[in-house]
Amino acid sequence: MENSLGWKAIDNALDNLYQRKENKHFAPEIVPSLGGDDYLEGVSVYFNESNYHYHYISYGLSELHEKVSEDSKYSGWGYELTFRLKKVEGEEEIPTWPVNLLEQVAKATYENEIIFDAYHTIFSGPVDPESNTKIEAILFVKDPELGTIQTEFGEVTFLQLFGLTESEYEGITEKSIDRRAFIKKEQLTNPQLITDITRG
Repeated sequence: MENSLGWKAIDNALDNLYQRKENKHFAPEIVPSLGGDDYLEGVSVYFNESNYHYHYISYGLSELHEKVSEDSKYSGWGYELTFRLKKVEGEEEIPTWPVNLLEQVAKATYENEIIFDAYHTIFSGPVDPESNTKIEAILFVKDPELGTIQTEFGEVTFLQLFGLTESEYEGITEKSIDRRAFIKKEQLTNPQLITDITRG
């Protein structure tokens, strides 16, 4: 990845945030740039000791290795995905279902050309299919710590997925809940917008 300037730009942003802290990287056996069927080249996960959570970051929605698109302002689709998950007490292994969740959102972008932005919503069903979670939808926000970066291939915004209950999703989409006011209120006690899948 010596010439992968887009990849390096993401790594640099994460190094600045986590001071080169060790991370876990999940990647498909054959990455998309080499002909694989997945949409993401990989997902890195850092344990953030602030508020005790995992921070997932995607690689693959922006241009990682070379400039392909004619749009000089944005790199690829213009964003990468992030997700912050509250660590369950006693949990030893990093949960892998968020990696699949980010892959499914990336699939929607690539296959349906859906360009997500802050305050967009999607109904996903239970975000962790193997649990009894009531978190069944997503509200996109700009990652509170990573924000937007400039790369050699254009601008990349880190879009974070924040989990919603079905009633929250319905309130937002039916406009009985203002989505910006909802996030502003949430950040009073949860500034990093960490998803807790155990909440009701």
